[in-house]
Amino acid sequence: MQMLASWFRKAWLVLAVAGIVILLDQWTKELVRNNIPDYTSMIPIPALGEYFVFEHVHNYGAAFGIFQNQGNFFIIVAVIVTIGILAYVRYLPTDAWFVRVLLGLMLGGA
Repeated sequence: MQMLASWFRKAWLVLAVAGIVILLDQWTKELVRNNIPDYTSMIPIPALGEYFVFEHVHNYGAAFGIFQNQGNFFIIVAVIVTIGILAYVRYLPTDAWFVRVLLGLMLGGA
């Protein structure tokens, strides 16, 4: 139990940042689903015109559509990355808060 408490003291910032990233990700996806019809675009700031456009598309792959419909592959990669990050946290020095924030951003995206 003491080992778990020690790990949590080192991992709380990583977990908090990851949680915030996941919540923001899901919230923005819900906003798009509710406000932009499928396969259409919206210009939220007219002054920026074509430089800042939201488009509602469906991507079942990774970046730029690679590995389409490979859901099981992505689940396996996400689990491996998550385990790796959470295991690595215990080896970080106490003052490495910035690294913890970066790991939280990565974990939230995994």
